[in-house]
Amino acid sequence: MVRIPEKENHIIPPFFPDAEISRLFSWFRVDFFSVTGLLKVYMVLLSTRNKLLRVFCCLAGLGWLCCLCYAEDLPSTLPDGVSTNRDASVRLYVPVIQGEMSLAERKQLTQRTLETLGRFSDVRSFTEEDFSRQKQWLRAQGSLSCTFYEECRDRLMENLGITHTLRLALEPGPKEDSLVIVLDLQHGIRHRTIREALPDQDTAKVAIPRFLPDLLGLSDSLDENRGMIRLTSRPLGAKVSIHGQELGETPLVVHLPPSPTLALSFHGPNRNAVTKTLSVQAGQWQTLDADLVRENGKLLVDTTPAGATVFIDGERQGESPYLKPIPEGRHHIRLELPPYPAFEKEMEIRPHEVTRIVHAFMSASVPLRVEAPRGDTWDKETEIWLDGNLVAYERYTGNLASGTHQLAVVREGYETYYEEVSLQPGIEERIIAPHLDHGLTVRPGQKTVMKNDYRPATFTTIAGVLALGFGIYLELEAQKHLKTSRDKTLTSSQRSSARQDAYLSRGFGATLMSLGTLATATGATFFFLPFQRTEAVWPQQSHPDEDKPAKQEPNEPFVVGAMMRGTF
Repeated sequence: MVRIPEKENHIIPPFFPDAEISRLFSWFRVDFFSVTGLLKVYMVLLSTRNKLLRVFCCLAGLGWLCCLCYAEDLPSTLPDGVSTNRDASVRLYVPVIQGEMSLAERKQLTQRTLETLGRFSDVRSFTEEDFSRQKQWLRAQGSLSCTFYEECRDRLMENLGITHTLRLALEPGPKEDSLVIVLDLQHGIRHRTIREALPDQDTAKVAIPRFLPDLLGLSDSLDENRGMIRLTSRPLGAKVSIHGQELGETPLVVHLPPSPTLALSFHGPNRNAVTKTLSVQAGQWQTLDADLVRENGKLLVDTTPAGATVFIDGERQGESPYLKPIPEGRHHIRLELPPYPAFEKEMEIRPHEVTRIVHAFMSASVPLRVEAPRGDTWDKETEIWLDGNLVAYERYTGNLASGTHQLAVVREGYETYYEEVSLQPGIEERIIAPHLDHGLTVRPGQKTVMKNDYRPATFTTIAGVLALGFGIYLELEAQKHLKTSRDKTLTSSQRSSARQDAYLSRGFGATLMSLGTLATATGATFFFLPFQRTEAVWPQQSHPDEDKPAKQEPNEPFVVGAMMRGTF
């Protein structure tokens, strides 16, 4: 090969010092130009005549150097054996390779260039394909507004923080059938260019990895015992992690130890996540791309009648007729239009296609029959309530709209039977035979209150007074018998019998008077501390007695207010 000399005004000092210093200060997130400016200020302060200020500057400089040394020894947060270029200070844009070649040949040279750049841990490369896909995504998001190619390119470079541009071209050489490879590295207004004569185009695949290290002023950091993977995504900036440990953001080059199966997770905007699996072999170069953009399809909802509320994945979106774009994938669609039954369906939305749902709401009715409780003959008046309305006595048969209804069966002296009846279309007839237990009767709409119960006090007081009165009567009888036992005109046996009657009457009388006194005192206590009992009462503003339907004979149709027609 013959080196073609470059013009002197295009040759600049090596780029390596800039990149190395920038990498050295990357831990502090300070770029090279800020550091040089800080050094200039530091030198001005150090040259001052104030001794105290010079001593302070020296101490500050020593502390700064210690921090730098410590920063170089900081432990890596990456997994063992894994290295990336996530902290690279050089962000390099690689446009399309220029020259007369086929599309496949241009793709091979671009791949070779990216493989060579991936060996440098201090360089992150962005291709023309990365730019094109990022530009489409930003325009779809409304974040990029530009017309001309150069304008869009400059905005993307500024947005991505790109600092360098690497241009490659294959030009005709001075001799027939010869070529010249041109590698131009641009940083701001500075250029470095290498031009080399090549015998043929195939030699360019060998020349690129040979000349790029010299052009960049960097050394190869690839371990041949590890594999190299270039990770890209749409959009750029997706976070890549392995086993839950973050590696960096795309585009990213990762050096990994060999592994038969490796899962890499890409996390993009809007919480989109994709997991890719691949095999890593030592010394092998691979590229892995993840598409994190969810395209939109359109959903068309048409109902009869119109005005149904449309819910997509549980969130209200609008009313039918409905036509709006939604993200691709599987979605849960629910249509509600009371009093009709709700309609639900799982739909697969495909990108750039219109998915249509046509539904006609119909009021399906289901027959319901409420029979006598099991083992009962309905010997007492029984009320049947539906949805808070009294609809029939004794029995009920009718058609109800499909859905959920509240049934209550009421009979005095029994606990009210409640049931939530679910009626589904297609059922021939729903039969309910409730079971009633003795207890407090509470009708729908009534409420229970606690009231004082004076019945125990009244009963106890009356019983005590009666017992006390009867005891006094027996005491009076006992005194009469004692008076008779003292009569001398009677025989001794008669006086003895009268004495025994007196003792017996006095004993029973004393017992009754004691019990009566205790019962009367207890009854009085119950009046002051009465028992509590539960009662069912109607609210003051509503009472259904006036709206009760008249009792019907069996097999006689009836109509209750706005309720449906039924037959007993």
